Amino acid sequence: FGGGLVYTGLISGRDEDQIGLAFATAFNGGNYKRAMNDLGTPVENSEIVLEFSYNLQLLPQFAIHPDLQYVINPGTDPTIKNALLMGTRFELAF
Repeated sequence: FGGGLVYTGLISGRDEDQIGLAFATAFNGGNYKRAMNDLGTPVENSEIVLEFSYNLQLLPQFAIHPDLQYVINPGTDPTIKNALLMGTRFELAF
C-alpha cells in the first residue's frame, strides 16, 4: 500500500520544480510469518518507507532530483536497524 503528493512551483520563479512526499508499506502474510516462526527467525509485520524528493528543473532538458528515504523495519527483519537513504538522480532529455 502506498501513496504520495507532488506539488509544482513551490518557489517563486521556479515554476517547473516539484516537491514530493510519499509513503509505502508492505505487509507479511500469515503463512510467511508462521513459516519464519517455525524456523526460529523473527519477523516484523511490515516495512514502511517515507520519502521526500525535490525535482530541480535547471534547463528544459536537464534536471537534478535529490531523494531522501527513511525505511522502518527494513526487510521486516527486527535485527536490522531503521535506515536513512539519500540519493540523487540526474535527468537528461534529448
